[in-house]
Amino acid sequence: MHHAVRTLRNHFVPHEDNAYTPHVLHHRALFGYSVLLVMLKVLLLVVSVAFPAALVFSSAITASNIVALTNANRDASGLPELRENSQLSAAAIAKAEDMMLNEYFAHTSPSGKTPWDFIRGAGYAYTLAGENLAVHYQTAEDVTAGWLASPSHRANIMNERFSEIGVGVVMGEYQGFESIMVVQMFGEPVVAAEEPVETPPTEEIVVPEPEPAPIEAPEPAPTAPEPVPEEPVAVLGETVTAPVIDIDTVSVLPAEGGYAVTLAVEHADDVRVQVGTNTAELAVVSAEEVAPDAPQVWTTTLPVDVEEVAAGGELMYVTATNEDDEETIEPVAVVAPRASTPELWAFTAAPKPDVRLFGLIPVLHLDQTVGQIYFFTIVFLAVCLLISVLAKFEHHRHSVTAHTLVVILLAGLLAVL
Repeated sequence: MHHAVRTLRNHFVPHEDNAYTPHVLHHRALFGYSVLLVMLKVLLLVVSVAFPAALVFSSAITASNIVALTNANRDASGLPELRENSQLSAAAIAKAEDMMLNEYFAHTSPSGKTPWDFIRGAGYAYTLAGENLAVHYQTAEDVTAGWLASPSHRANIMNERFSEIGVGVVMGEYQGFESIMVVQMFGEPVVAAEEPVETPPTEEIVVPEPEPAPIEAPEPAPTAPEPVPEEPVAVLGETVTAPVIDIDTVSVLPAEGGYAVTLAVEHADDVRVQVGTNTAELAVVSAEEVAPDAPQVWTTTLPVDVEEVAAGGELMYVTATNEDDEETIEPVAVVAPRASTPELWAFTAAPKPDVRLFGLIPVLHLDQTVGQIYFFTIVFLAVCLLISVLAKFEHHRHSVTAHTLVVILLAGLLAVL
């Protein structure tokens, strides 16, 4: 014990035995810190070239990703999967658009419109309904984690009485920030009976909004239960003639001077991809490479002028047109080539590649990990220097102070580059 205390004292406290210079602030130690900090930046740059796909992909906030993550968490808890319902999805989209348009984040709109108004307006008759909201998140995983961290939101996700789900995702400017508004609606539909029966009672679940980052959301107003319409609106299926873009087949990979884009599209004669003012026409993959009964696969390389893409990133859109000039437009990715390391969020529910450096550090999070190391290095050296100066001010060496400050400055510069 005495030996351990003496070792710590020699490393962090200036005194006569260590020549009034703590070991952690010796010039050799400071030089070693500098070399390690530079090597980390070089490693980050090498990895960004060696593992581009693993480094830049993250799950974008899309309805399919939110549903997939919600069901994955329910499955892990032994709960049945929620079915996507088109009416609930329409209600969730309408609610998200209304919040973005009218600049609010609450279960009840400034005009007094409740979640149940949106749900009934989409023609969905329910015996039980619920709503979760999110804003200012960057990935689908973050949205889901935020909800699961809140007991009330988690209760909605894990409610075994719900059987259907709809998700609305809308991008736009909210409170001065380019952000994404997410609405998740749950329901248990009214089951049609052969004989006339009394309208079942309804139940509506409202939970507080998740803590948005960095803006705190207002608390929702209390919501009273409201009756279900006695005659639910029926929605008849229609034959799809407009082009259909299969989001789950989208592949967007960094390529020289732009991005390689491949995806499946049905009922289309012309397919184009666009990022800002950069556009390219996709071509159909040769028939030999596609199964006879499979949707047509389209591919191209989209040249991107980095200077024409906003520093914070821009949406990549795919536009598909058929012979009747019917058009379908879908966002398929968010690209940010001007970031410190190229960033790309692909709109696909496919799992992210789990590539680990030295078998320990996930490559996907290497940028954040290196940034954290720089931050803790700055804090560590600043605290050690402060202790050294205050403990033995009259014996403190100015060369040690100067050298330490240079290393702190180096760590700061590498963190922002």
